[in-house]
Order: sequence, then C-alpha cells, then structure tokens
Amino acid sequence: MHVIVRRVGISFGVLVLLVVLLTATVYVASERRVNAKVIIAAESIAIPSDSASIARGRHLARAITKCVDCHGDDLSGQVMVENGAMGRWVPMNLTRGRGGVGATLSDADIVRVVRHGIGPDGSKLMMVPAFEYAHLSAEDLGAIIAFVRSVPPVDKELPPSKLGPVARALIAADKMPLYDADRVDHALALPSAPPAGPTAEYGHYLARVGGCLG
Repeated sequence: MHVIVRRVGISFGVLVLLVVLLTATVYVASERRVNAKVIIAAESIAIPSDSASIARGRHLARAITKCVDCHGDDLSGQVMVENGAMGRWVPMNLTRGRGGVGATLSDADIVRVVRHGIGPDGSKLMMVPAFEYAHLSAEDLGAIIAFVRSVPPVDKELPPSKLGPVARALIAADKMPLYDADRVDHALALPSAPPAGPTAEYGHYLARVGGCLG
C-alpha cells in the first residue's frame, strides 16, 4: 500500500513539475512576442479642422472602421473582456480627459497607432485592427483624427490590459492575432482612396478598411 501511495505521490509531483515548466515556457514565449518593439518612422499627414471633414471622420469612425465598437460612443474606452482565462482587454480612452491619451499623443503618434498598431515607444498595441486600417487613405485617416480631436474630454481612468494563461498559450503558438503589428505590412505607403460614389472600386475600399475583406 505504501508503495502505491509513494508512486502516486511521485507521479503527481512529476505532473506538477511538468505543468510548472509548461506554464513558464508559455509565459516566456508569449512575453517575447508581446514585448518585442517595432520602431516605425513618423508619418505626417494633413489633419483638417473644417466641420465637413470632422463629420466625415465621425461617419467613418462609427459606420466603417467601427472605432466606437471598442472605444465607446464617446471614445472614452471600456473593459471589453475580463476573465481568468483570457485576461483583461481594455481599449484606451482616446479623449483629452483624465485617464485619456488625447492630450499626450501627437497626430503622428495616432497615425502610427492606427496604421501600424504601434505605440510611440515602439510597443505593440493589443486589438488595434491596423491590418485593415493601414489601407485608409491619408484624407480619410486625417478626417478620423480630426473627429477624435473634436470629441469632448471624458474623465475615465481604466485598468491596464493583461493577458490570461489561455491567451498567452495561443499567442505563444501564434494562434491568436491580438497584435496586428505582427502581421501588418509596415512598408505599405499611404494609399489614395477612389472617388466616393456608388462604384465597385469605392465599395471595395470601404469593405477593406472596415475589415470585411481579409
């Protein structure tokens, strides 16, 4: 009986050790992927200030690129996911209020975030759909930034995003594209949008930047 108990104990200890080693391996692999810096040169585009361009940016942000789906109607951010397995996913407060980044990010910083999924320090940003947004024309991207700049400040301090063990395992296995900075073409030049109108070309453009096309 004592032999059986001893063997069960040894087997359990080996299992615990394997779990610890696997957890450590997943953590290190995911940290390596998540924390790898990507340095992108600043891109300068014209940011309009007229009411028509701001209205255009509002339409794009709400109906096409769907920025409000993650950042909220007032762009103050929200906790989208919070559970032990996946972690906490928090789109940031984009306004100039307390807890927001609107007062600290330059126009070039926002362009880098939107087109590349990269923060000012080169860090990769979670859940920024840069793979689609990289195809925004300079005019439409400028209009979206103009709209973001026009939104009233909202005081909302949000908790930081963090990864849960399942999310880390999927990232380590390259099965969860939470960071578009890993798959966007950083060499893609700012494209030109086709003339707005009921054409297949313009519809294809809107579908691409809206994430309807792969």
